[in-house]
Amino acid sequence: GASTTTGHTAESAARTNGTQTNGTEADAGSVANASKPVVGWKEQGLINSGKKAAPTGQPTMFDTLAVYVEMLDQTGMWRNCAGVFCLMFLTYVLTALNFGIVGFAIAAVYGTQWYRNSITRYRRAVKDDIERAYERGTITRTLESVGWLNEFVTRFWLMFEPSLSRMVIDIVDPILAQSVPGFLDSLRLSTFTLGTKAPRINGVRTYSELEDRNQIVMDWHASFTPNDLSDVPPVLRENRVNPKVVLTVRVGKGFIGAEMPILVEDMVFKGKMQVKLQLGPVFPHVRTAEVCFLERPSIDFSLKPVGGETLGFDIAHIPGLHTFILDMMHSTLGPMFYAPNRFTIDVEQLISGAVANIPSAKGVLIVHMHSARGLPKMDTFGKADPY
Repeated sequence: GASTTTGHTAESAARTNGTQTNGTEADAGSVANASKPVVGWKEQGLINSGKKAAPTGQPTMFDTLAVYVEMLDQTGMWRNCAGVFCLMFLTYVLTALNFGIVGFAIAAVYGTQWYRNSITRYRRAVKDDIERAYERGTITRTLESVGWLNEFVTRFWLMFEPSLSRMVIDIVDPILAQSVPGFLDSLRLSTFTLGTKAPRINGVRTYSELEDRNQIVMDWHASFTPNDLSDVPPVLRENRVNPKVVLTVRVGKGFIGAEMPILVEDMVFKGKMQVKLQLGPVFPHVRTAEVCFLERPSIDFSLKPVGGETLGFDIAHIPGLHTFILDMMHSTLGPMFYAPNRFTIDVEQLISGAVANIPSAKGVLIVHMHSARGLPKMDTFGKADPY
C-alpha cells in the first residue's frame, strides 16, 4: 500500500511539474511573440485579414473593425455623415448642460477644425488622383523624357568610361590572341575608348497595366552620337575626346614583321530596346534583367584599315562593303539581342556567386578540356585553333 501511494504521489508530482513546465514554455513563447515587432506590409496584411495572430499590445479588435469599415465605406461618405451627427449631438449635450455660449463656441471650434482638416485632405487626394491619372496616361501612350537621368549619366560617364574601356580590353585581348590566323603574328587592341560623351536615353515608355506586380517593363529609345554636342553642357565640352578603337595587326615573324593599325571611329548608334526587370525580396531586389532590341538598331562607323587616322581611307565608301559589314553584325547580334530573342542577366547569381536554381537540373558538372585531336580547321589557311 505504501508503494502504491508513493507511485500515485510521484505521478501527480510529475503531472504537476509537466503542467508548470508547459505553462512556463507558453509564457516564454508569449513574451517572445510580444517582443517580436511586426515588420513590413506582408505581416501587417496577414494580421488585418485574421490569418496571423497579432502580437500583444496591438489593438487587434480595432484593426479588424477598421478593415471592415474601410470595406463598407470606401469613399468615406458615411463616416463624414457620422461626424456631422456627432457634432450635432455634442452641441445638444453642451446646451442641455447649460454651457450656453461657451458650449456653442467649443462645438463650433471643433467643427471648424474638423471641416478644415477634412477639406484639406480631400483636396490633396483629388489633386494626387488627377496627377496620377495624367502621369499614367503619359507614360503608357507617349515617351517620357528622362533628362535627370541623362544629366547624371553625362557626368558619371567621365569617371566610369576608363574602367569600362579597361574591362573591354581585358576581355577582348585574350580572345584575339587565341583567334590569330596563321599568316599573322598577333592581334591586339592597342587603343579603345568610347569618348567623353555618354550614351543618351531619348525617351522611356513604361507598361503600367501588367498583371505581374513583380515585373517592370520599359521601352528605351537610346542613342550614342558622340559628335553631336548640342546636348552637352559647355563645361563638359572642354578636353573632348571622340570614340576611337585601334586594332593592331602584326604581319610577319620576328624582325621582319610589321604592325598595321586598323582604325574604327565616328561610331553612331540609335535603337529602340526593351528592358524587363523581375523583382525579388533579396538584395539587390532584382532577380533577372532581360534586354532586347525591338527592331534593328541604326549603326554607323568609319573603318580605316590602311593609313591610320590622318591618311586612312574609309572603306565604307567602297560600294556594297559597308552594307556587307552591317549585315554580318546584325546576323551575329540577332540571335542574342533582337526580338523575340532576349539577353538575360541573372542578377542574383552575379551578386551572390551561386548557381541558378534550375528545376530540371540535378547538379552542376564542370568539365576541363586538356587536349583535343582531329578538330576541323575553321579559317581560310587551316592553321587557326577553332576553339
